[in-house]
Amino acid sequence: PKCSETLKSGNVITVEPGIYIENKFGVRIEDMVFVTEDGCKDITESPDELLIV
Repeated sequence: PKCSETLKSGNVITVEPGIYIENKFGVRIEDMVFVTEDGCKDITESPDELLIV
């Protein structure tokens, strides 16, 4: 979606890339990001390594 808002220092957003295979499955991972004056900082505390069960 398009948005005309500008991110400001102090905002927290989520980045949620995903992949979906039609008629099979989908998967998504989410990172919380804190917007700073000079960029951003990933504040997600969960590990992002692949866990094979």
